[in-house]
Amino acid sequence: MKKPPLPELALVEIPVHARHRFDGDRFSYMAAGDADAPVVLLLHGSGASAPYWRHQFAALSGQFRLVAWNAPGYGLSDPLNNPSPLYEDYADALSDFCDALQIGNVSLVGSSFGAGLALVFAHRQPDRVRRMALSGVSAGARGRGEGAQVQNTVRRAAYFEDDKSAFVYARAVLDLVCGAHASEDVRREIMDVLVTTGAHGYRQVRHASTQADPLPFAPTLQAPTLLYHGTDDRVNPLQAGAEALAAALPHARLRRLDGCGHLPEVEAAHEVNRLLHTFLRDGFND
Repeated sequence: MKKPPLPELALVEIPVHARHRFDGDRFSYMAAGDADAPVVLLLHGSGASAPYWRHQFAALSGQFRLVAWNAPGYGLSDPLNNPSPLYEDYADALSDFCDALQIGNVSLVGSSFGAGLALVFAHRQPDRVRRMALSGVSAGARGRGEGAQVQNTVRRAAYFEDDKSAFVYARAVLDLVCGAHASEDVRREIMDVLVTTGAHGYRQVRHASTQADPLPFAPTLQAPTLLYHGTDDRVNPLQAGAEALAAALPHARLRRLDGCGHLPEVEAAHEVNRLLHTFLRDGFND
């Protein structure tokens, strides 16, 4: 399978008024599409980076202005200076990123950690968010249950400790994030994504993820929200993630992707792109 090309990596300066939150002054990102088209922010997961959205750039940049950030500590984006950040800190960083690029009203597409970030950003800045499309989403400790949350925290704590490398991490989680029937081409592509994970960024995101709790504020979110989730997702299982949030969000619909794992934007790219194109263009048009 030939992989679609990617946009070039770009840099933008973190606004001076926000720089106290960062250990540096750079955001890095990829962007494609007409500058006057509706803006869609692509928010990667903890084990990925901006190139994760390769198939979405190829399929959707003809209709939308796609902007995929590298979260603080990923790619060439400088990390947060808080060693134990919360999702709220990342939501502030995303606001700083939007300010740096002079982005106003947006739709958000988020994977895993990026999906949780989208929820918190929409909670903190509801007037800035038109729509959300979320995959591999977690409902946090309440949705997961205490025992499963502890197990997940212990598992994640082992990654990138003891100076382990990105390749060690990628090999450790490849089977976890892929669906059981993922092709070898898909597995190779996901491996290529996983090795882009930033160790510093991952450690900080790991802390934020263990504190996530979107269910209490989910009923207040008014943005139409598409939840598309693999039935074979073993990182954030369907029942403890998307189903719990679909019941809590007032304007949400859930689409189950049969046999798909945690990263449907790669594993089921054609189906995901079809869902995203319709939803981002028309919302729930019925």
